[in-house]
Amino acid sequence: MEWIFKNKKEFPVGDNRIEEAFSWRVLEKLSQNGLVGIIHHATSLFNLKSRSYREAFFGSNQVFRITNFTNFRQFIFKGISIPSVKGNVTTGAGAPAATFIYRPSANVNEKPIIHYGPFLEYQIQNVNHDLWSLTINSHEINYISSLEAAKAPFSNLENGSGEHLVHQQMINYLKRCYHLNLEQFCGLRN
Repeated sequence: MEWIFKNKKEFPVGDNRIEEAFSWRVLEKLSQNGLVGIIHHATSLFNLKSRSYREAFFGSNQVFRITNFTNFRQFIFKGISIPSVKGNVTTGAGAPAATFIYRPSANVNEKPIIHYGPFLEYQIQNVNHDLWSLTINSHEINYISSLEAAKAPFSNLENGSGEHLVHQQMINYLKRCYHLNLEQFCGLRN
């Protein structure tokens, strides 16, 4: 907690979140050409209290990939207790996780962030509803600029046309499934 208060201007942390502080502090131990790969609390991507954290984090780090496992909270870290600074404990399905791969960089806008947010409905489960494997579907992968990531929560990110990325994912999925657009479909039906 002392580090959080001492460094809150240079390394902001939303609501004294330990995982956000750790994502900053780990950079102190990183070699010059090193990369950080961490499992992070996914709520930092969309929590309003983490806005200053996102702005500073995505503005000073080159983030290569974020995989958001929020939709898999009932499978990943099942039964694990996660204490917070406030003394609260999150267990099992209440702890959404994401992986971050990044490094500090002055050139954060070089390449877009690959954001993968798999949906549970596209995964294969056994008869006991346990997850067997994680399937990567192209419509669940987005490329997001560091500027977009810093400005808006990931749940509200929009593409250039103003459509929410989740809506765009669904549109892209439907385009792959159904090769006709509405005008072509109506033309076939007269």
